[in-house]
Amino acid sequence: MTRELKPCGTAAAFRRHQLHGEPPCQPCRQAFADYRRQLRERVPDRRPVGRPRSAVCGTTGGYRAHLRYGEVPCFACMDAVAAAERDYRARRRAQAGQGA
Repeated sequence: MTRELKPCGTAAAFRRHQLHGEPPCQPCRQAFADYRRQLRERVPDRRPVGRPRSAVCGTTGGYRAHLRYGEVPCFACMDAVAAAERDYRARRRAQAGQGA
């Protein structure tokens, strides 16, 4: 049993055009644009605007936030990462010395 195909001028027909590799007709493009507009009106955009302030500069989290947002890390963040790496290496050396 097959379902009845939606006629041109609907969002379903727009997707059917795409599925078959056809360029959608103008009524289908308009119907899909209307469908998307209605979705945007019903569901508010919840993406944060700009960079969130969760990570504080001068911390390793701040350093990673700079990288995540495509920024050049500030000197305070680079110093924090360098200090964390020095501490990490010192702990690893101390653990290696205890095991020997």
